[in-house]
Amino acid sequence: MGRSVWAHDGLELVQLATHLPPDSSLSVQDGSAAWIGETGPMLARWVCTSLVDLDGDGHAALQWGGQDCDDGDADVTPDRRIVDLTQGSILSPSPPDLHLGQVVWAAGDGVDSEVFLFDGRYIQRLTTNAGEDLHPRIHHGTVVWQASDGTATHVEAYDGKTLGPVSQSAGGLLPQVWGSRIAWLAPAGAGYDLWVLDRATSALAKATSTPAVSTHYVLQGDRLVWVTKGTDSDIVAYDIPTGKTQTHGTKLVQDQSPVLHGDYLAWLAHGDDWDMELRHSNLWLPTPSQPGDEGDLALWNGLLAFTSAPDGTRRIRLLHPDGHDETITDGTLPVSSLSLAYDTLAFIQGAEAEAELWIHTADGTERITDDKVQDASPTTDGNQVAWLHGQDVWLLKTACGKDVDLDSVPNVSDNCPDLYNPNQSDLDDDGAGDTCDPDDDNDTVPDPSDNCDALFNPDQSDADGDGEGDVCDSDADGDGFLSLPFGGDDCNDLDPKQFPVWKPQVISGGVTDNLYPQVDVEGVVWQGLFGGYNQIYLYRNSTLFRLTDNDQNNERPVIGGKKIVWEHFDGKDREIWWSDLDSVYPLTSNLLEDRNPWTDGNSIVWQGFDGSDYEIFRWDGKSTMQITVNSRNDYHPHCSGELVAWRGFDGNDYEVYLYKGGVIYNLSDNSTDDGIPYIDGKNIVWSTFDGNDYEVVLWKDEEVKQLTDNDVNDLDPITENGKVVWRRYDGHDYEIAFYTGAVVTQLTNDNNEKGPPDLSQGRVVWAAKGTGLFDDWEVFTYKAGKILQVTANGIQDVAPVVLGDRIAWRCDYDICLSDVLCGK
Repeated sequence: MGRSVWAHDGLELVQLATHLPPDSSLSVQDGSAAWIGETGPMLARWVCTSLVDLDGDGHAALQWGGQDCDDGDADVTPDRRIVDLTQGSILSPSPPDLHLGQVVWAAGDGVDSEVFLFDGRYIQRLTTNAGEDLHPRIHHGTVVWQASDGTATHVEAYDGKTLGPVSQSAGGLLPQVWGSRIAWLAPAGAGYDLWVLDRATSALAKATSTPAVSTHYVLQGDRLVWVTKGTDSDIVAYDIPTGKTQTHGTKLVQDQSPVLHGDYLAWLAHGDDWDMELRHSNLWLPTPSQPGDEGDLALWNGLLAFTSAPDGTRRIRLLHPDGHDETITDGTLPVSSLSLAYDTLAFIQGAEAEAELWIHTADGTERITDDKVQDASPTTDGNQVAWLHGQDVWLLKTACGKDVDLDSVPNVSDNCPDLYNPNQSDLDDDGAGDTCDPDDDNDTVPDPSDNCDALFNPDQSDADGDGEGDVCDSDADGDGFLSLPFGGDDCNDLDPKQFPVWKPQVISGGVTDNLYPQVDVEGVVWQGLFGGYNQIYLYRNSTLFRLTDNDQNNERPVIGGKKIVWEHFDGKDREIWWSDLDSVYPLTSNLLEDRNPWTDGNSIVWQGFDGSDYEIFRWDGKSTMQITVNSRNDYHPHCSGELVAWRGFDGNDYEVYLYKGGVIYNLSDNSTDDGIPYIDGKNIVWSTFDGNDYEVVLWKDEEVKQLTDNDVNDLDPITENGKVVWRRYDGHDYEIAFYTGAVVTQLTNDNNEKGPPDLSQGRVVWAAKGTGLFDDWEVFTYKAGKILQVTANGIQDVAPVVLGDRIAWRCDYDICLSDVLCGK
């Protein structure tokens, strides 16, 4: 038989492959195995489809979906606790959704419907508006819901802070969320179009080419599943990364109610009776359907729960991945509302006021409520269940042993059993959680008296007597300048004062006419003249590389992460080229001008001429999308994550526009000119003309804030983490101004001309003319209250850029680089 691959999953030994080549190697990690087989590389993944029972007592372990708290000894069943989340405080709550212990629902406030979130400890009201907010869903902390302003609906999202609208188009109905992806429906004729947005890449796609027939669809992982419209409806599965669809179903049969989990897909097929179909990937699985199989379906990793009524009385049946089929209810009471996760099936049994919550696990079926109050709409994520209990939202929490503080950590293993601390943080690793530890840093000084309660300092030294110990004091000597570890420039924060020295070095070698330096984590990039043409150079890890070597000009590079992008002249017009630091690739190839590229390290954006005007384009690493389609010029795009900002003409003046979530917004929307925007994260800055001079404007947290209001020009703003720096004309020359997030401070006040500033990690850099012994340009830096001069020579030092404590600039027509250095 030769060499073969075997695996043991703790229960049984399984042969995975035979006849391996003599030189085949094997790698195993995180439930996957890879090896070289007869036909090439092979990969196997395995999942737990049967329950683990290590002590053989007939009860599966809690972590495997069972109810045995101690699977190495005797059977210890978990403690169940029911929490009334709303306690009669809301009106008509909607069915809740649950994931990882967090619960969302919609409920009336006496005027309209709002969205509420239970985050594991507290209830938050996510919406406070005059519109209807409905159908919330949650996955990994991200909440989405259907919002209405009274005339149209759209989708909104929340992930710890308000994200705002996801889809502004009318018809944003019944959203779902999975990871970074959000899907929703939009009316299309007699059916619905299905849209999906990936917030991680900002990719927006319409999944449906033919409208879906119903509002029932499923988003899970990389797939969307829905029901098509037609004389015999089919099930369509859509692969989000590739955009490919696959149709499932039987001709002349109505296929309805799909459910999806992992590689398994199930649905109801209506011929003479409702029967079921079940697939694993592309394989049909045997399904023991009987006349009368109908109603609810629930699916989890190949375990299928469904209702069956062959004799007119509805029962719940379970089809296991190994083909085993069992019936878990006897049909004496009606059953409905199946929800399945891991090995826990929640369902409602009983009619109207007699409808109670039940759960079924490997250890049997258990009635949870018995109080003659109607239960409905359960949802489970394994060891927790949320449901409607009358007019309240209830939550069933399952844990091994008592859990007094309701943090889902049993008292027996909770390092603060009486105080809520689900993360169990323990800074000094002494067994007492930080929430209840009287001495977090274990330095024998109680926290209330400790001048650095999170850092070990038993001597409690405090050189400047300000109440903060030296080890945690950002300015231990009280000289007004922060130390290096706290983001300042004071090298020795205990006297004598020491400030950094800067040691510039020329990094452009023998290259001439070097221009436009840019710096990022991977190095410094610029254009330099070689062989009569401008080429792109990269200085990385103390080595100089020439990225281009052609007989055309390559100009104005921009670097972001591991991407460099620039303009390349192909002999006819400018095109966009890019590099991944190793190879060079053309991005555009046409007979029209493509200009002003920008990258954030993921996407690349640029302006491209369409024959009549410039439009904005974006490449996400896979495909190019044209963002603007109009008859007016759009210029100078910048991008960050899902956001793209640019300057565009509206027919009257230049405005600042934002593309977000498939929608274009006019951020400036005025009757005067607005400058080129600069974007960082979710913040955008630009200069706007107020009829007299230019002022600085910041877009942050979905709001526009004007930072300046004076009679002088404020120009060239850039932003980082909500801080903004720009240059301001004082009537004689330009000065440097800095907005810290709270106030505007003018950093300089002299008679020297200054160029545009740059900003990184709180450090500001700029070039100033006519300073020191020479009437030339020199480079300066500011950080944490201190201005330092980086250069002092007889050459022109201009156009500085900064990343952290690394500054690059043009020195005459060379490129120079300097890092901060403490000491000689």
